[in-house]
Amino acid sequence: MPSKDESDRMLARYFEFATPTYRFFHRPTVESWACQLCLRPDTSNYKQKESRLEGVRAAAVYLVWAQAIEYEDMTQRGSKSSAPYFEKAVSILETEPGPPQLESVQARLAMCLYLLSTFRINECWYRFGMTTLIIMAMGLHRKTETSRKVGLVEQECRKRAFWSSYILDRYLSVMKGRPRIFRDEDIDQEYPVNVDDDDMVFTDKDLIAVLPLRGLLDASINHAKLSTIMGNATDMLYSLRPLTREELQTKAGLVTKLLDDWEQGLPQFLRPTHRTFTGKRMFERQNSVLKLSHAHMRILINRQFLLSNFSTLGQVDRPDDDDLEHQKYVRDCISAAYVIIDTVEGFVDDGNLIKGFWFTQYIALCAISTLYIYIIHHRLNPNSLVSPSGKSYFAAAGKCRNYIENLAPEGSHSKRYNTLLTRLRNRAMRSMGDAVVDSEGDRMRYNSTEVSGLLPHSHPIEPVYNGNFYGEGGNNERGVGMEAGFETGGQEVGIQIPEYPDSSSGLIMENDTLQLTWGYLDQLGLPEHFDAFTTQYEEDYF
Repeated sequence: MPSKDESDRMLARYFEFATPTYRFFHRPTVESWACQLCLRPDTSNYKQKESRLEGVRAAAVYLVWAQAIEYEDMTQRGSKSSAPYFEKAVSILETEPGPPQLESVQARLAMCLYLLSTFRINECWYRFGMTTLIIMAMGLHRKTETSRKVGLVEQECRKRAFWSSYILDRYLSVMKGRPRIFRDEDIDQEYPVNVDDDDMVFTDKDLIAVLPLRGLLDASINHAKLSTIMGNATDMLYSLRPLTREELQTKAGLVTKLLDDWEQGLPQFLRPTHRTFTGKRMFERQNSVLKLSHAHMRILINRQFLLSNFSTLGQVDRPDDDDLEHQKYVRDCISAAYVIIDTVEGFVDDGNLIKGFWFTQYIALCAISTLYIYIIHHRLNPNSLVSPSGKSYFAAAGKCRNYIENLAPEGSHSKRYNTLLTRLRNRAMRSMGDAVVDSEGDRMRYNSTEVSGLLPHSHPIEPVYNGNFYGEGGNNERGVGMEAGFETGGQEVGIQIPEYPDSSSGLIMENDTLQLTWGYLDQLGLPEHFDAFTTQYEEDYF
């Protein structure tokens, strides 16, 4: 058990750094629980008895401590481990008696976020499913009846807990490639009121309207609103039925309008800017999270204009590229990807890229894969792949990938995703080295040694694992693997390329056939034995 001072320090780290938008706890309440949990009997006073906090409230405190440790930098953390606190919380929650409580929902949400911070997305998914059942059983997705006698703190924490789970549901749906759990048509819960936690302690709920709106919930509320837009975007732009080009442009325009309106409605201190806030103040953390979320949404909306049909990836003839409207969407997609990569680089430069930043890492992986697909499909001269700041997109993506890869433990889904990015990077390098077209339309040879010089360092080629997401592409035909190699500045790189009987059975990169979709590139919960570059997974998995 930590000392009172150590507990206070961990609580401060949790509430002031680790949870910029998932703010479902009431801080004074958790501080009170932690104080009870840390109490020890005074041996000089035999009348004083040890006070212990029992049940799910203790589990909630253990999980807050565990999450705080995961969000410390290594110099502060030292040899401390979060695992003992997590294990204590699990043992309590797995034997929880009686009807569900609000504290149980809060503790389980904290557990899900802890699991994401420790690269255990599959366990998070299953535990989150149980949490949502409790949420719906308690009716947290519905307005609290006015006749119900609940205090102000409980009333607001019910709202906070639901909307935090709503945000997490949207992102887990994309990250795992699964349907969303909460349906908007079933929800009439109000957003929480943006008041300071301390102001709620001694205030009656009927007087909440007179409290100053000076809390830390602006980011949470706006993240929930953005999550609603993300759900609309996936429904409209990634339906099972393929969209025509006209339908895609119409629906992308509608979602873009929603996103623009959302951005305009943000308080000034939360609006995305060119500056990357990497400090430790809460508003800076909140600004960075919403900036990354906004850029991620722009990628989701626009990337199908970059490549809507993966069977054409790498083909030279792209008539849509001459369309000015089409190019606008492509530019916005690539610009958003670079914003994400540049933001991550800002974190690294300031020493603030924490291992527990699961959200930042996931969005960075999506941005990197988007840039690689762009390079592969457009077969561009590396000198043309330059950002407004003069940096090479290709080199920036490689640096960012190295940062993220170094954070991921061996065997994690994030590590396997990085293996996928390694293969995409190698194919992007081939595309740049094969040929480019100059302003006169003549084919030009580009020296592959010059291309390989853009790479930060080489990586061994390993199998890539992935699974289906939006149901795009693929069939049940078994590919026959063949080993292919190419020279990159004197380095031999081998790639397993499956052969298919026809071009419709996979993703074509010139004569190389790969099985990929945008859905694959979204999915972080990669099944352990799947290879996204073959169709073997369908026979093994389904």
